[in-house]
Amino acid sequence: MAFGTGSIGSYEMFTKEGEDKVAKIVDEACGLFPAHMEYQRVGYALNWLKDLARYPGFEEATDTAVREAVIANIQNRSHRGMTRPRPGGRRGRPRGR
Repeated sequence: MAFGTGSIGSYEMFTKEGEDKVAKIVDEACGLFPAHMEYQRVGYALNWLKDLARYPGFEEATDTAVREAVIANIQNRSHRGMTRPRPGGRRGRPRGR
């Protein structure tokens, strides 16, 4: 996989180490907040990207391409994790009576 070239799974970082760090940020954001809290997931990840960009070698963490890739990944994960509620507001299988 070529990094920074728009390949599948790429966060548009210049190095593999940068890709790994951003992937960890996304994983942590998605692990901390449930799927319906997509806005909080994105905010958490973008704040950490700002912090990551302060370190030498990771300045591109706040580039538009990186932020858009992170947001798209979080949105994809959020929409995959959501289920439609059953009629009547219940989820899962109906209970036998």
